[in-house]
Amino acid sequence: MSGDRLRRLLGRTDLTGSTGDGSTFRQRYVSTLSDRLAQESTTGSDLGGVLAAPSEADPAELADAYDAAATGDVVADHSVAVDTAVTAAFAELRAELEDEAAIDRVEASLSDTLDGLFESLETGVDVAGPVTAADGGTTPADGEASLDAETGTTGSDAAAEPPVPLAARELFDHVGTCLFVLDETGDVVVWNRGAEELTGVPAREAYEADMASEAFYHDGRRAKTLADKVLDAPESADEVYDVPRVDDYEFPLYRDRSTMTDADGAERHISFSAAPLYEDSEGQGPSDSRTQSGDGDLVGVVEMVQDRTADTVRRERTTDLLVELQSTIEAIQGGDYDARAAFEHEGVVDGELLSVVDALNDMAEQFQSLAGSVANDVEELREEAETVTDRSTDITTAAADQSETMTQLASEISNLSASVEEVAASASQVDATSSEAEEIAREGQASAQEAVSLLEEVEDSADDVADDVDHLQDRITEINDIVEVINDIADQTNILALNASIEAARAGEAGEGFAVVADEVKQLAEESQQNAAEIEQLIDGIQADTDETVANLTSTTERISEVNGQVEDAMARLEDIVQAISEASQGIQEVADATDDQAASTEEVASMIDEAVDQADEIAADIETIATANREQMERAREIRESVEKQRF
Repeated sequence: MSGDRLRRLLGRTDLTGSTGDGSTFRQRYVSTLSDRLAQESTTGSDLGGVLAAPSEADPAELADAYDAAATGDVVADHSVAVDTAVTAAFAELRAELEDEAAIDRVEASLSDTLDGLFESLETGVDVAGPVTAADGGTTPADGEASLDAETGTTGSDAAAEPPVPLAARELFDHVGTCLFVLDETGDVVVWNRGAEELTGVPAREAYEADMASEAFYHDGRRAKTLADKVLDAPESADEVYDVPRVDDYEFPLYRDRSTMTDADGAERHISFSAAPLYEDSEGQGPSDSRTQSGDGDLVGVVEMVQDRTADTVRRERTTDLLVELQSTIEAIQGGDYDARAAFEHEGVVDGELLSVVDALNDMAEQFQSLAGSVANDVEELREEAETVTDRSTDITTAAADQSETMTQLASEISNLSASVEEVAASASQVDATSSEAEEIAREGQASAQEAVSLLEEVEDSADDVADDVDHLQDRITEINDIVEVINDIADQTNILALNASIEAARAGEAGEGFAVVADEVKQLAEESQQNAAEIEQLIDGIQADTDETVANLTSTTERISEVNGQVEDAMARLEDIVQAISEASQGIQEVADATDDQAASTEEVASMIDEAVDQADEIAADIETIATANREQMERAREIRESVEKQRF
């Protein structure tokens, strides 16, 4: 059987048996078969045997040949692919599961069932009961009416005819994992539903690909699939391509693991196995690759791929969980009671394992609470013991210091008593001195009062002088006005003398006497004017001196006012001083009286201090006893703490 024939026979697995509606294969699947044959650009002459047709026949017409083909021929062409797929599927299960004996039993049972089915289909002997068709319908059992695949007659007319074959492609789709088949040229002839789901590549695109790796590895990192390598070296792929070979089988079976990138760009962990398909060397049908590997012609390779991503991720996450649990336990054992197991992949790992996380965390929480409570109690006990010890030591030291201080205090109080008597004597002297100071302050106050009276008289005199100077300025102003009048008269006299001289010159000799008089008048006017000018200069000088005197008097008056104010302030302060000295004198007298009383009280205090010294000695002895008992308690607390710290899971 040629590779083309294998491809075309597998390609028509879309066809299923007839159902009770009376339709034939051609009526129900002519379009599907036509599309398949048109896609592969086949001709009837390429099919050979039962499906031969004119070389230029319309692909749709080939459905007639398909309807007319004998059931046995069709089954013989499908059995090798189905048998190889079953074998590869169970080989993959053996690689993943541990109970090989159970798997062998299931495989043997399924193989026997399939063998019996195909044998029945090839010989025309019906199997008991109805046969489930690939489309979900059923073929009738013996005695029931059925539509014959070859003649179109019902079961009552052709009861001896075998039921229609199960569709191989439907069987491949129900394998439950990715499976594809290559012919001897490397073309994809089967691309089941699992392959479509894993790669995201529909079967039509896979059939059109030049190599299977183009459809399978989207990242282009592999030039060949395992099936391609087995196709190149079916008996020695392990040597040529370093591909692991499974030695437990009589036929060549190769298996490997790797990763791939699906159509969405996600990384997938996959395991895959491949086995070659052989045809009987005498051309009498496909051989069983399990028993006759290498005895016939190579017609293709079947490869099955399992998506192990979920298992790989589950295994990795389970490992992560175990590592997390182990590290948490070790941390708790190491004394880190805050350590908790954290795991975020709850949807991946089994719930039983996840419950261990909660159980461990609950146990750690309880242990931490218990250990923390004990540790806190012990620590509080230790701190309190240390505090008591420290305080006992401090009190003992303080008691000793107090005893010594009391002794010194008794001595000092004796000295204080003598000092108090001296203070009393000094207070009497200070009282006398204060009385003298008060008398002196009062005399100073009287003197200040007299000074204020004198300053007031000086201020009044200065005011009188200022008034006289103002009056003198008024008189000088009047004189200045008179001088102005004299200057005016002198000017007029000069004019009259000039006019008289003019008239005397006109009169000639008769006017000479008049001219002489006019000259005399002129000279007198000029002298008067000169004297008026001198008087005016003197008045200006007097005026300037008077202004300066007025300014000095004003300044003096202001200074006297200021001095008067300061003297009054001094008098007020002297009054305060007198009052203070009087009060101080009274207070000193009171101090003197109190000092006498204090001297008597000091004697009593000295006696009480002697008694306190004796009591301090007794307290120091009691505290030493308490400190010794507390040190023993601290030692027990330390032992308890060390015991708690050594606790481990």
